[in-house]
Amino acid sequence: MEKSIKILVAHHKEGLIINNDDVYLPIHVGKILHSDVKLGIQGDDEGENISGKNPIYCEMTAWYWAWKNIKADYIGLCHYRRYFTFDKPSFFRNIRQHIRYWYFRICGNIIQPGKTCELSSMIQLNSKNLFKDKALIFSKGISKILNSGEYDLVIPTPYKWSGLTNAQYFVGLGREHFQLLSEIISNDAPEYFEVYNETMQSNVLYAANMAIFSKDLFEKYCDFVFPVLKKHEELTVKRGWCKDLINEKAYSRRSGYFAELLTSAFISKQLKSSKKALFVNTMFLNL
Repeated sequence: MEKSIKILVAHHKEGLIINNDDVYLPIHVGKILHSDVKLGIQGDDEGENISGKNPIYCEMTAWYWAWKNIKADYIGLCHYRRYFTFDKPSFFRNIRQHIRYWYFRICGNIIQPGKTCELSSMIQLNSKNLFKDKALIFSKGISKILNSGEYDLVIPTPYKWSGLTNAQYFVGLGREHFQLLSEIISNDAPEYFEVYNETMQSNVLYAANMAIFSKDLFEKYCDFVFPVLKKHEELTVKRGWCKDLINEKAYSRRSGYFAELLTSAFISKQLKSSKKALFVNTMFLNL
């Protein structure tokens, strides 16, 4: 029997919507807060949801909606301008990026202290039609690949920071929050404690909370990430760091950023446990 595959595409405003494909499921994130925005696609405000938390959870409200409302053999997430692709950066762009990365990796702290650059395989596109064509090529290709049963997860090629760890890169979010996450994971999800700390000290990040998981892994991912984020919210308020998480601008998008670190930790744990992963690149539509 053919496996069912759903890749949610998080939208929050008008743009390119691919809704004539069996794999992609466009979803309006934060819809409950923006009744004036009519995108004509599935909203994250139906069924069991956390649509109202979108200002702090970002694309994670789509992951949550899928967790509670979708049944499929594989479930994934991408963004309205950031999709998966089988394409690779050009040879010369790849060479330039690596030269720049290693220059800052070796000399950055001497010549330009604090300066860093990211090593990324993301492909930039300016044409909506070309972007859509490549997205549809990926959906057809990934369906065949996942139906083979060979892979447990599909993940984007990670970012690498030249001169910073993830803890240093995200330091603007507040060290106290990283410590709080560490405490929560230590107490509530100790099996992820070691890999979370390794992620914080690593320069490798699986960015944007993008991935495609098998059904079993998807359940494990959500069972890990969402209870940690929820408890972090509760303790942030209890400790007086923030009174109104949704409306205070200082806390905007915070849980989404923390989720990137948790997603990276989860993926790293799966790779350590010999789960079979397919690495693909991402493409970005410049508008």
